[in-house]
Amino acid sequence: MNEIWIQIKRKTEVPTKYQRNHEIRIDWKTLHEIQKEDSRKIFETVGNGPIRTTSEFVYFIHENFGQGHYMCLGRTPTSPHFFLFLKFICDDRYYKIEPTYTSYKKRKRKFVPRIHKNILRNLRLATTDEDRKFYQQELNYAEEQDREKGLTQNRRGPSPYLINTPRVGQLCEMEDYRDKEEDNSEENNNNEEIEDGMTIW
Repeated sequence: MNEIWIQIKRKTEVPTKYQRNHEIRIDWKTLHEIQKEDSRKIFETVGNGPIRTTSEFVYFIHENFGQGHYMCLGRTPTSPHFFLFLKFICDDRYYKIEPTYTSYKKRKRKFVPRIHKNILRNLRLATTDEDRKFYQQELNYAEEQDREKGLTQNRRGPSPYLINTPRVGQLCEMEDYRDKEEDNSEENNNNEEIEDGMTIW
């Protein structure tokens, strides 16, 4: 699997510049960046890292930065665009995945590119069965072309780098990835030892 670059941000309150309407504003402060070559030491699906599930990744962030409201942006070597890797709130034991506020079409699990708007409008306004059949065929052809070009939907979420991602709003318990690594180290002495802090990379 391709390596991934991840930027970890935490939601903070900072004072506004002039404080005319509001005294504070919300800011997403960048805490750390996981470089592409470091992702092999972190994610099991990329290299030989200890982290495989979303609960383990959340625990990893909490271990290094504490509780709070986090947002992680990702980028792969095959794409120049950023995508929302993960957004969550965590305390000392539990965490909850936050919604990403995607568009209505994406929430309905039906991504409709902009180039299809005219076809969809014509299909909606068609008055005869013949016209509806014609525009439906045009829409099917356009969607098939998008699938071949990889334009069917936007890239979002931690999959396939992390598994067992809970539903949005579901309260889940974090998992300590170090327990699993200690078990693996007993079987294979070549595994990297993880110490306190950010020494995983």
